[in-house]
Amino acid sequence: MSPVTVFGPGLEEDFVNIVQIMETQIETLTYKAWRRCEVIENLESLCHDLVFQARCDERKPRSHLLGYAQFQRFSMTLRLCLPEAILVLKSDWTSYQINNRTFDWMREDDIEYTAACILKEALVAAQSTEWYL
Repeated sequence: MSPVTVFGPGLEEDFVNIVQIMETQIETLTYKAWRRCEVIENLESLCHDLVFQARCDERKPRSHLLGYAQFQRFSMTLRLCLPEAILVLKSDWTSYQINNRTFDWMREDDIEYTAACILKEALVAAQSTEWYL
């Protein structure tokens, strides 16, 4: 069982906000798939916010705050995983080719389901206190 990470006051608010955004997007893809464009916009916005926060932390680190290292890992994990979900949602997957192999049409609900799975896995990985390389 992983220990629960405790964040300092400034990080706790950021963490809770990010988790709520992710959970809302997963729920939207699961139950309101027709709002895919809105989810794409929200995920892109979250990605930009995470990158901006990382740049701010480079200039003025918040390493004095409790849980800073864990928050950095959480943020970095999401920055690495969110673009994949966005890419899946932006593709229409009616036909595509990878390494001379042609793949045919994929149903739109499969696209939303795939993206929701990616987001769930990313959130679980980001929230984990264990990090395997």
